[in-house]
Amino acid sequence: MAVEKYDLGFIFDLDDTLIPTQHKYKLAELAFIGRVVERAHSVDDGFASYKILERTVKRMGYEAEELAKILGEYSRAVARAKSEDDIVGRVVGLFEEYCNKYNDKCPASDLDFVFRVSKKHAKKLRAGFRELKGISEDFLEVDKANVELFSRLEEYDFNGFHTDRFPTSMVQVFKQYCSEAGVDVEESEVQDVWDIGKGVFVIKKEFLKGVIETLNFIKPRIRRMSIVTKGEEEKQMEKVEVNNLFRWFSDDEIYVVPGKDEALFREVAGKVPELKYYAVGNALGSDVAPALRAGLEGILISRDTWSLEGAKDGRVRFKAGEHYLVFDSFIEIKRRWDEVLKWGRKS
Repeated sequence: MAVEKYDLGFIFDLDDTLIPTQHKYKLAELAFIGRVVERAHSVDDGFASYKILERTVKRMGYEAEELAKILGEYSRAVARAKSEDDIVGRVVGLFEEYCNKYNDKCPASDLDFVFRVSKKHAKKLRAGFRELKGISEDFLEVDKANVELFSRLEEYDFNGFHTDRFPTSMVQVFKQYCSEAGVDVEESEVQDVWDIGKGVFVIKKEFLKGVIETLNFIKPRIRRMSIVTKGEEEKQMEKVEVNNLFRWFSDDEIYVVPGKDEALFREVAGKVPELKYYAVGNALGSDVAPALRAGLEGILISRDTWSLEGAKDGRVRFKAGEHYLVFDSFIEIKRRWDEVLKWGRKS
């Protein structure tokens, strides 16, 4: 049965819009923090807090927030506690809250684990969570600086998102903490930390929930579908090929770029200017805001994203529900198709 075709074009982000990426970074950062705790901090100070963090992130799964945010919540919770029993109650309560947010029910075995660790190490959790938060924040600061540094270096193709940046940041921070603790670092340990960071870029066939169904729905109903993605061309195209995105996107409609700005979206849309365009992504600052400035419509898939995506420049000018649509998941594009068709932002 034929479906109605609309004079529309959709420009999709790739990472964490169509395929999962961020959770790999979070798990790598988790493992990295574990290495720092093992080598540069006393077990008494950080290990108990780390085990609780580890269980939290793994139970939250892909939807886990950035580690610095989780650690901030734990730090504030224990800082407000008035006794050791209160610390235990607050930590277990927060863990259960995180767990239930992304699961039907928090397993009793997990609650028992967090209770036992909290009970045994209650006196050390304040300092522990504070230290882990510091490690995470220091890493994010170094990684942010390296985005700028790599974008100026020819050896990294002037690409702040080069795959060497993430492991480089980890090695720098690991060495820094070990040096401050007076710990000699073996080359094998440095290689281990590097491998943790580099492992993020091992590519597997995987889509976010609802993506295949939604792309199959959209494809016959519109005139044009494109992907605009940041990163190394070789790696990004490998993701496209492994996941066979050519089922929906022709080769000349896949753009791998060092960054996204208003001019880029104007250029992509300008190839078929008579269409109405929607830019779809999970980062307001890089996926949606520059497209809005270029005169396109925007759909933000509400999902925790990388703090360095620079969403703040978009938040100042554009408001959800007024200037762009916000959906909780990708499949909402299909479920709310009539709303998408009727959408036109208010001036």
